[in-house]
Amino acid sequence: MKQNSAVSPNRYLKYAHINNGEEMTAIIDMGSSSCLLKQSVARKLNLIIKPDVEALFGFGNQSKPAARTLGKVTVNLEIDNVEGKDITVLIVEGETQPCNLLVSQTWIDLPHIAYAKIGNTLYTHYANDCPFSQLQNDITLRELTEG
Repeated sequence: MKQNSAVSPNRYLKYAHINNGEEMTAIIDMGSSSCLLKQSVARKLNLIIKPDVEALFGFGNQSKPAARTLGKVTVNLEIDNVEGKDITVLIVEGETQPCNLLVSQTWIDLPHIAYAKIGNTLYTHYANDCPFSQLQNDITLRELTEG
């Protein structure tokens, strides 16, 4: 059974599955434009890596790359039982990042995915399920009673 990773010491730390494979740790980085996967994990999952070297830049220094990619893969990526299909994931060396997978806007901003941070928890759901409709009602009711 897949774990729901909404509650975590780090609200952006999640459990993810690539191509319905084994569970791995992932961190959601809403400021990143590319998903990144450790090369060792890609090999363990027997993913076919297409060679593609790209410079990766961090915040601030745009003249010197923080790292370079080794290649890329296209995968189905699932977090909290919400799946994004045909996601391009860049492959990086292991020391580039502390977690197995960094999940970027490429996944989180898909039109069928909805997310909300409530308190210390980040929730992800399918948008068609109207997962946060009750949240809007609670906020409106609170505004009416406090106002």
